[in-house]
Amino acid sequence: QPEFDELGRTKHIREVELKVGTNTRLEFLLDPLILFQAVRFSRAVEVEIAPGSMLILRDVVLPGRITHREDFQFARSTLDSQYPG
Repeated sequence: QPEFDELGRTKHIREVELKVGTNTRLEFLLDPLILFQAVRFSRAVEVEIAPGSMLILRDVVLPGRITHREDFQFARSTLDSQYPG
């Protein structure tokens, strides 16, 4: 089900939860995200890393497409990352 903001526009929300076990390695490489015109996007990343583990995380956000005249035309973009420890 899509979510909507106070003006009835679609909100795009992505939540990522990563748990890395003891003495392991995780490479989590997200594809680049292109923010198109008037988008309202929010991403939350929560990471839990056990002792002796390693995480490589790539999260690339691009501010629109120049050829579509969308560069820096998005309405809102937020990123919340938490690393407890």
